[in-house]
Amino acid sequence: MTTKPLPRIGVDRAFYCPITTDDSAEIVYGTPVELLGVSQVRYNPNTQMAVFYADDGAYESVSQDGETDLLLNAADLDPDDYAFLMGLTQSATTGVIDEDTDDNPPTVAFGYRTQKSDGSYRYIWILKGKFGKPSLDALTKSNSINMQEREIPFKGLNRDYDGKKRRRVDSDDALLPTGLTNAALNSSVTGWFSDPDYAPVAPGTALSDVVAVVSEETNGGIDLTFTAAAAATGITAQVYDAVYGTWKTVSTLATITAASTTATITGLTEGNTYTCRLIVVGGGSNGITNTDSAPAKAA
Repeated sequence: MTTKPLPRIGVDRAFYCPITTDDSAEIVYGTPVELLGVSQVRYNPNTQMAVFYADDGAYESVSQDGETDLLLNAADLDPDDYAFLMGLTQSATTGVIDEDTDDNPPTVAFGYRTQKSDGSYRYIWILKGKFGKPSLDALTKSNSINMQEREIPFKGLNRDYDGKKRRRVDSDDALLPTGLTNAALNSSVTGWFSDPDYAPVAPGTALSDVVAVVSEETNGGIDLTFTAAAAATGITAQVYDAVYGTWKTVSTLATITAASTTATITGLTEGNTYTCRLIVVGGGSNGITNTDSAPAKAA
């Protein structure tokens, strides 16, 4: 628990995360994508309350959440995000986005954080929903500057997998695992924004012996060796994408488990050299490993 309730004074990060599977057997999320320029998030669970009267007084009350409404205010959406979130088609050669009468936005999760008056943060994921097309007002220039932001509606849904719809955690909560700092929670790689189902874990000692070499058998592949990450709940491989200047999650020949000591990255450009690393979630090796570079095998 926190020492006392505190007012919130800001919001500065927002993410959406595609949902690839949601049924009675499992929920599968894609890679979260950050939305820049967020200025306001308004969340409304539309809670309804009813009172039962008996014995000449208010005898019992019942509350029930209605449909979840959220309104995101942002500077704008860039073309890629707009096309994806609204279910639109964008030309790969001209950049033109076409809108139609039967456009159907994909289901995504939406996450954000809001700062409190003491500098701590509340982290939130709306676990499933769809964005709607924003209205667009355009004002002429005048003798004063009018900053024109976008209002983007979002309708929350319950997950088919387990019925859940929202998760939150406070960075100053005493129940958090010992040593888990706000900086660790804020990570989009190993923290809250890495996965809508992220479970807070104490910081571990990240693996430091990852070695990358050209794959012996797989064209466009790089072989990795490393110490097994005991008790890890998830391990993914990443390479640095020099074109976009960011780390990119990549496929491996087989799923990397807590018992794995080798992995083969696949689908790379043959002959190109890549910097590689592992992202370990859970267990004593929770964290980002060292990096190592190697060329992808050419035929």
